Amino acid sequence: MNTYYKECFVEQVYHYEALKIWQDLKTGDNLHLIYDDKHGKVVVKKDISCLGVLGEDDSKSILPFLKAGWTDVFTAQLCFKSENDSEDKRIKIVIYLVSKA
Repeated sequence: MNTYYKECFVEQVYHYEALKIWQDLKTGDNLHLIYDDKHGKVVVKKDISCLGVLGEDDSKSILPFLKAGWTDVFTAQLCFKSENDSEDKRIKIVIYLVSKA
């Protein structure tokens, strides 16, 4: 069983593919956190589509692990999506620490 770590918003959704797959996004969807070394950010992906990035504050504790190649430490799920909020408040995710047991 995975352990709850934190909740955070996905930012810059208008600059990525979130709106292209908006109708396919459902609460509970499994997501992936990937380190984008070109831009130095944590990218949030569903399958091959990039939804956006984590903000600087939310990335601080996750970034060192992803930079080191520990891509299996975290998992994420979509917990909220809104039609009417601002760009950086439309998608919220829950991040979990992956259990090794």
